[in-house]
Amino acid sequence: MKREHFGAVVSYVLLMIFAVILQFLTFSPQVSGVICAMVFLPLLSLCANLYVRKHIHLIFSMPPISAKYSACDGSLQFRNDSVLPAAKLYCTVKIINDLTLEEHRVTFTAAAGAGKTYGKEFSLASNCCGRLYVCVESLKIADYFGLILLKVPVNADARVTIIPDLFTSDVTVGNLPASDDDGIADRKGDDRSEVFQLREYQKGDDIRQIHWKLSGKLDKMIIREGSQNISRSLLIFWDKRTVCPAQVTDALAESVASVAQGILDSGVQFDLCWTEGFECEYRRITDTDALLQSIPELVTRRGNDECALPDFSGYGRVLYFTNDMPDKNTEDKIFYFVCTDVKTEDYALVTFTPDGYKEQLERLEI
Repeated sequence: MKREHFGAVVSYVLLMIFAVILQFLTFSPQVSGVICAMVFLPLLSLCANLYVRKHIHLIFSMPPISAKYSACDGSLQFRNDSVLPAAKLYCTVKIINDLTLEEHRVTFTAAAGAGKTYGKEFSLASNCCGRLYVCVESLKIADYFGLILLKVPVNADARVTIIPDLFTSDVTVGNLPASDDDGIADRKGDDRSEVFQLREYQKGDDIRQIHWKLSGKLDKMIIREGSQNISRSLLIFWDKRTVCPAQVTDALAESVASVAQGILDSGVQFDLCWTEGFECEYRRITDTDALLQSIPELVTRRGNDECALPDFSGYGRVLYFTNDMPDKNTEDKIFYFVCTDVKTEDYALVTFTPDGYKEQLERLEI
């Protein structure tokens, strides 16, 4: 846009210089008319654009989810509700990955006739997963000569989540340890052998949880909720608080999702947790559908530096994914998965690199 605008200004100045020189040489009334037109037409066009710019509207259209490396087709519609045409529009679109913090800009040129809508098709592709925030950073309207640019007040944006690719991770899960302070009996779960609480039946409850004997005594349906089974006391946690290169963040996202799928394939259910903004988000993963529904949320955006870590006390084992090498592991139940080039012989510390994580996490024993 800047190069085109600069070229228009240079061309106008050179043409005006040529016309003035020609006028001094010929004193032609026709040349004088051309010079007057070159002076007043941009001013008239400016006055028209002051009116038109208040009647320009933009609408983004993009799919909510896309895959890595795949073309994500979208459209940007310019609607001109005025009675005058918009001869030339310059639109700068900013694309921000809320997870990796990458930024890109693309500039479009368009024109919209009076009372008409002009559609601009475009395609985006990302080699890193995350939520892409696509917004109009600036929209400017130019006069017929392309000399004077006016800012058009618009506000249009869209979001599309680029989901990570899953790779095969064969995970063997050993017996999860139990401890007095695990707090499993105080956590709602699926183990019917241990009662978490008794409550009245609600629509949608599993009828297998009905306490028939007590229901008969109270003359109303009572549900027996189970506690969390110790064998399922597993937490997968992704610490997204530290800013790191986009390739590292992308490797962590695919590693968390793939290892989670591998654990699920081994028959173990778990809690999935990650830092997002100032909060920790939790999801109970009981099957593949629950995991696939959680993955787009998992890669939405990074966590804030001041976000507090989750409470690990209620879990028998924690898989902690990060890009920071821990100073010292003070809890035996925490297994760190660190995306780094630093090698270690610590049995509770698994390292993998941004280039080789798929091969390095292909088989795991935890």
